[in-house]
Amino acid sequence: MIAINNVKFLPYFFLIPFLFNSQTKRFYYNLNFKPSDDSSLIQKEILVLDINADKNLFYSNEYLRIDSLNNTNSTFKFAYPKFKKIIAWENKKNTFKVYNNLSMNYYFYSTSQKIEWILTGEKKKIGDYLVQKAIGSYGKRMWNVWFTNEIALPYGPYFFNGLPGLVLEAYDDDYNYHFSFIQNKNFSTITDSEKIIEKYLGVRKFEIKEDEWPKVLLNYYNNPIPEYKQGNAIRLKNDGTQFSDQDYRELERNLKFSIKNNNNPIDLNERINYP
Repeated sequence: MIAINNVKFLPYFFLIPFLFNSQTKRFYYNLNFKPSDDSSLIQKEILVLDINADKNLFYSNEYLRIDSLNNTNSTFKFAYPKFKKIIAWENKKNTFKVYNNLSMNYYFYSTSQKIEWILTGEKKKIGDYLVQKAIGSYGKRMWNVWFTNEIALPYGPYFFNGLPGLVLEAYDDDYNYHFSFIQNKNFSTITDSEKIIEKYLGVRKFEIKEDEWPKVLLNYYNNPIPEYKQGNAIRLKNDGTQFSDQDYRELERNLKFSIKNNNNPIDLNERINYP
């Protein structure tokens, strides 16, 4: 148990207003995470936080990288991010919208869950910035975040909003997920990254309720390639020939194995007891 001295409970509201003047501020974060309970397996991903006057968007940089390649190449490539969640913060509605991509479908739901932060007296330097530590619980994990009021934006990666400054680092108690700030860019106009990302999500869009997402995950595990089974899509081998029925059965087995063994989601309340 951690004893915290001189703490301050911070209610969830925006302490510092910020004028954007019709521009996008983009912040890049590195994410190291453990997709499974095997502590030796670490994956890395670069993530992006776009901050606009009316909406923020947090997503994998893989979408931007692949889109840049597709704009210069004649062949179309798909994006396969390791960190699949996309989080949109809608300022007017004061809610988050969560997007999840599964195969050829993507699902989204709204949530108004907030983190009640506790400010500690701990401070350190991250690069040139003086940062202060706060702790809060979300998704059945205890999070440690370091924010700087030298960047007067009450935002951060993932759901880490509501502090009096930008979050530059965040990690859970067991270091399953560790976000760290890399760099930032300012754009003179608003950058609509949502339109870019939509090109690489599934062809079918479903709005669901937040508590329905675990059921969607379980259904996907039980039947991860319905499009191929039903003949609505085909998959090609490296030599250009189509997958056989045996190839699809092997693909399904491999997908189920991967899903079952990579069962350490960032939100532990989304962990499924797969059969």
